[in-house]
Amino acid sequence: FTLTPPALPGGWTGELFLDPNCDGVADGGRVSSAGPLEPGETVCLVLVVTPPADAPAGSTPATVTATSQADPTKRDSITNTVTLEVPAAEAGV
Repeated sequence: FTLTPPALPGGWTGELFLDPNCDGVADGGRVSSAGPLEPGETVCLVLVVTPPADAPAGSTPATVTATSQADPTKRDSITNTVTLEVPAAEAGV
């Protein structure tokens, strides 16, 4: 599968990392693809989003799409919400 990182506001970055033990911690390498996968097999990923220092408090959606390299009509997406409770500068970003 080819992984498409989310379109984020200007200055924001998003990178996908493997999560080999599926505990929600990015403890594997950075990835742009996963697979091949057997039917029913799972790969856990963590999206690490970094806002710019001047980002205000607020929320933005982040959608990641996985597309089959063998059959591009096969794809799936997941959308999460990234929320800054305080401006990035106050959070030390």
